[in-house]
Amino acid sequence: MFNILYNNKLSVSFSICKSIISPINNFRQYWSYFGYENDFPEALGGNCLYLVNLLRESFEQKIEMLQVINGTHVAALIDGEKFFDPCLIMQDSVFAEADFAMTGLDFGVSGRVELSRKKLNCLNVAWNLDLPNLQVSRSYFEFDILNPFSRVLNDYHFELTRNSSEMFFLRFVNLSTGFLNTVCYKHAKQEWFWTFHPYPSSSYRCEIDANFCNQFQESLGLSFDDFRKICFDSKLLLNDFNRFRRL
Repeated sequence: MFNILYNNKLSVSFSICKSIISPINNFRQYWSYFGYENDFPEALGGNCLYLVNLLRESFEQKIEMLQVINGTHVAALIDGEKFFDPCLIMQDSVFAEADFAMTGLDFGVSGRVELSRKKLNCLNVAWNLDLPNLQVSRSYFEFDILNPFSRVLNDYHFELTRNSSEMFFLRFVNLSTGFLNTVCYKHAKQEWFWTFHPYPSSSYRCEIDANFCNQFQESLGLSFDDFRKICFDSKLLLNDFNRFRRL
């Protein structure tokens, strides 16, 4: 068991089966790349690699990575038999060899994760998330179950930056509403919005008003103004990163 502090006031105990309650973002890696890891607020979480590595550092079990086929997302394979994706806030790890398995979502967020083995080399994962408008967001992933790996090459870190070129996003659990929220910053256009859909590409766009800013601070222990500054600094680091890659 270990404890992780979420929003500076809520301490939650987890076993290896329980989700790490951590926001997801696509810009922390720039701070890590340039050696500013300690300056980045832990309350904002990180990307899939960060969360799986957090699992590996916290437990003695053998934890390998599974990669999405023809994609750049990773999840965890625990002791060679259990699947767990902290980005999907799964309530429990699930045996990857089962023909069909299902688990709920953690921290009161409504929905479920379904796993199936339709092909020998492919673990099919469906994330069904209940949205506040009574609709369901359903996402599909296919993981290369036969080729787990432990070491991550630098090229893979570069691949994970592709979706940061035009937009930064942060997905977190809104403690006031009990739903996932996604904050988006389209830095090329200086455009800010949030959505109750898990993906920033969603057509559901909401204005960032005083009420949402209060909910953001209540949920993460960080003011929205401070978050804006972190995004502005991340954009500067992204520019440096792109200049470095062009050399």
